[in-house]
Amino acid sequence: IHERLVGSEMCIRDSAWNVYPNPSTDVLNVNVSHEIKVTAIQVLDQNGRILLSQSANTNGLNELNVEALATGIYTLRLLNDTQSLNKRFVKQ
Repeated sequence: IHERLVGSEMCIRDSAWNVYPNPSTDVLNVNVSHEIKVTAIQVLDQNGRILLSQSANTNGLNELNVEALATGIYTLRLLNDTQSLNKRFVKQ
């Protein structure tokens, strides 16, 4: 399984970044391998609105507090200077 990078033909292995637990109730963990250079992490609603945004940790281990989000399906977006990588998660 591959996730496509927006704005690029390059594909990143799905295992290069993990989001858990999914579904989540309060904290969403995002672990990113060293092969992906990430500067920011965003949470978007189904209309593409940015609801949360934070700088990415350089060690690849990130925690997002999603407790305030309403129950539903969201997109987690990893960003660098030229590309973005998206994965969906469920907030319970």
